[in-house]
Amino acid sequence: LGKKNNQLAESLGIPINEDACNTLAARKIEFVDYGVINGQRFFLTSLHIKNAGLRITCDNTFVIKAEKDNVELAVSNLLPSSIQNVGSGLLHPQDGKLEVIIRPQISGILSGLLNRRAYSKPSVFPFRRLLISAARPFTMISDGRETQESSIEITVAPKKLKIKLTKY
Repeated sequence: LGKKNNQLAESLGIPINEDACNTLAARKIEFVDYGVINGQRFFLTSLHIKNAGLRITCDNTFVIKAEKDNVELAVSNLLPSSIQNVGSGLLHPQDGKLEVIIRPQISGILSGLLNRRAYSKPSVFPFRRLLISAARPFTMISDGRETQESSIEITVAPKKLKIKLTKY
C-alpha cells in the first residue's frame, strides 16, 4: 500500500502512505466478482494467454476461431488488461460479468523486418461463461501463476468476495 504505481491498490481506490491507513480504517466493505477457472481455481485481477491458436466460445452464443498461433487473449476483472490500449474504464468488478479482450496479430512484411509482433486493435466482450480450447497446450497466466492448459472454462462468481473499497 505504501508504494506508488500499485495497480491493485489504485483499482480499489486506496491511496498511498498515511491516507491508506485512514482508508482501511474506514472499513467500507463491498462485494466484488471474481473469475473461476474449471470450477476449481479462481483469479481476482486478470488472466492472460499469448501466441496461441484458440477456439473461444462466449456465453454459448458465438464462437471465435483463431486457427494460427497469432492471438493474444486477456480476461480482466479488477485490473486493466495487460493488452495495451485497453483501459480500466471497461472494468466493472461488481456487474456479474468479466471482460475478454482478444487481439489478433497482424502478419506482414514490416513486422517481419522489424522482428516485432504487430497487433490489430483489440475486441472486448463481456461474458458470464467462456470456453477456451486449443489443438495444442497453451500457456496461461492467471494472477501471476503460470500453467499449461489445453482447454479451460471461465465463469464468474458474482459479488462473492468481500473487499474493502473506498469508492463510495
